[in-house]
Amino acid sequence: MKITLKTLQQTQFHLDVEPSETILQIKQKIEESQGHAVSLQKLISKGKVLNDEKKISEYPISENDFLVLMVSKPPKTSIKPSAEPNVAETSEKLDTEATTTSPSATSVTQDTITTTTVPASTQPIQSPQVWNNASALGIQLNL
Repeated sequence: MKITLKTLQQTQFHLDVEPSETILQIKQKIEESQGHAVSLQKLISKGKVLNDEKKISEYPISENDFLVLMVSKPPKTSIKPSAEPNVAETSEKLDTEATTTSPSATSVTQDTITTTTVPASTQPIQSPQVWNNASALGIQLNL
């Protein structure tokens, strides 16, 4: 059976499939012909996502129908540090940031001290609504 596949980019192609083939096998054929990884593919027929384990014959699909191929973007790969950071360097860096940027909040729990640096704003507050909201909340804005 020859089926028509349409992508969301408005391209169209055909595949020859057997009724006994599973959706997963069809996705593998798509990967061979179009280069889209199986894990990123979803096949949709009449608004329903087709299950990888089912055979194409289990769905009411004829040669005149088409399947929609939706290809997801690959997940972003994160760069992992090759070695653990030096605790002395990290602590020194935090101390430097705390003194050069702006106020910091420090919390002490048992044997550890955690410092969180709060970056200073570089743009003035110009909205009168912000002033009114701040005073309604009992916040004093000293600029």
